[in-house]
Amino acid sequence: MTAERFVRDGLTSCLPPGVPLMGQVVEAKFTGKQKAVADVTIFDGEQAKVEVSKWGRYEGAWSKRWLKLDSAVNWTGSAWERVALVQSTLF
Repeated sequence: MTAERFVRDGLTSCLPPGVPLMGQVVEAKFTGKQKAVADVTIFDGEQAKVEVSKWGRYEGAWSKRWLKLDSAVNWTGSAWERVALVQSTLF
């Protein structure tokens, strides 16, 4: 299995059925036995970086961590959209 396929499989497993990936894997490399890092072009053309890990032999036991993503994103039911991050202030 290629690192690109590993990342796509991991990202897909973290989504509900029928929801498409929010971007395209541009380049990926394995960084461990069950871990890979990938550069991703997301739905609006921006660049992001994600780390995907598979936990043991358990079916569907994946995790993802965005190393670079400039804002939050949301699936509306028909499309991906950017969501403004709310900054809290301490009084």
